[in-house]
Amino acid sequence: MKKKIAIIITLVVALFALPTIFYVGLKHEKAPVKSVSVSTVHKKKIQQVLERTQYDMNLALNDDNKTITGYEVVKLKNNYGVDLKQIVFHLYADSYNSADTMPDVGKKKSALTKEELGDINISSVKISEGVKKYTQDKEVLKITLKKPLKKDEETEVNIAFTLKIPEGKQRLGYFQNAISVTNWYPILSIYDKKSGTFDENPFCPVGESNYSESSDYKVNITVPKGMVLATTGVKTSEDTSGTQDKYCFEAKNNRDFDMFMSKDYKVVSAEVDGIKINSYYFDNESSAKRMMNLACDTIRFFDSKIGKYPFSQYDIAETYLDGGDMEYPTITQLGQYNKMNENCTDRDLTQYDMAIIHETLHQWWYSTVGNNEFKEAFLDESFACYFSAYFMSAKFGKYVLYGLNDLAIDNNKNLQDNLKSLEPINRAVDKYANLEQYEMAIYNEAPIIIEQLRQKIGDEKFFDIFKEYYNKYEFKIGTMEDFYKVVGEQGGKENEEWLKEELDGSK
Repeated sequence: MKKKIAIIITLVVALFALPTIFYVGLKHEKAPVKSVSVSTVHKKKIQQVLERTQYDMNLALNDDNKTITGYEVVKLKNNYGVDLKQIVFHLYADSYNSADTMPDVGKKKSALTKEELGDINISSVKISEGVKKYTQDKEVLKITLKKPLKKDEETEVNIAFTLKIPEGKQRLGYFQNAISVTNWYPILSIYDKKSGTFDENPFCPVGESNYSESSDYKVNITVPKGMVLATTGVKTSEDTSGTQDKYCFEAKNNRDFDMFMSKDYKVVSAEVDGIKINSYYFDNESSAKRMMNLACDTIRFFDSKIGKYPFSQYDIAETYLDGGDMEYPTITQLGQYNKMNENCTDRDLTQYDMAIIHETLHQWWYSTVGNNEFKEAFLDESFACYFSAYFMSAKFGKYVLYGLNDLAIDNNKNLQDNLKSLEPINRAVDKYANLEQYEMAIYNEAPIIIEQLRQKIGDEKFFDIFKEYYNKYEFKIGTMEDFYKVVGEQGGKENEEWLKEELDGSK
């Protein structure tokens, strides 16, 4: 994610006048799922060998009360080497139950109205191994099995649920003519072999907490007539002949599935490196084209610098999101546009320009190469921040706003001393005292350290590191330990140790 608020670093502003580097539940009655087709639990073993977890969803949007009734069948394989007595799903949508747990975007509210509260309610769970019990608590669905799921065995989990979409300008929410549906359905947690437990971290209000495996999605959804959808993946079929519209979307090897809807959406499209780029907007076509053009330039540039964007489509959706912008697999959520020229220059750069570059880079760091964002935000957020600055300088010149020159502080002892007074950068998001502290470390200090690494080893070795890391962990989960190892292999052991000290050591 990229915040639009300025990060307060008084020392930088006062002494150097440099531009800021980066801009920074209510439970309701259980509703039966009547409007979607419900498949039965398979009693016999799944025949095909699963490459990845598969999600088959049947959904229906009720635009009057802003709910989605859904039924998902999750096909999974126990690849963890031990028998599983439980299966755990994240319910990130329950973070919208209260003002305290709601993701921190824009102006934080101390209290929320009934309409501003969101919720996901699980109405049934079925599995062929049998469900001893299931609980829904602290943004987690925990299913205790009647008999263990043996290692290397496959099974299906059937979950019926109702999502209440909150009113507001949040990542998940509706406002005026638009609906944003993100981090919203039961998504399988990742099992940690070392601890012998599933990840149960809630969605932290500071930063992001998305943590999931690449999976395959097939999503059937019924919506009111004339609703336009921008989603993860690609549309494979549609039926607009009846009183409601029905669509099917499919997404292969994606970590999540997200949707943006509006009857007022218009779209402009382009193609780059064989990838279709769609830019959905409300009114300002020139602004939508500007975002599309910058996304094309970013993809073309990093296809050659890091590794090819591996999907056939990339979408950009204008929404009413307040206080930032947000990345999802194959789609980016931006806030409401100002009127902008179709093409940007180094003289009229805006935060929107930086945002679309930054969020597009998350298609490499988070979407394709995954990481535990709760524990190791450096691996996606700091990477996206750094390479945004690199791209800005490559496209517009060394001294451009938001470019690499903003990271060149080697001769600035006062600022270096200030940064070294911070706690270690490499720590979980819940270990930061507040959003400002997190942003200063992850969005500001960490990219400076990455730039120092480039200056130490040169461009060739530097990009060899990121090419190798991208290639090695494409569609997988990378860790700090994995990244350090690649740094050592490609850039030398002494630089691996230097980087560990900079990121893990007390300053």
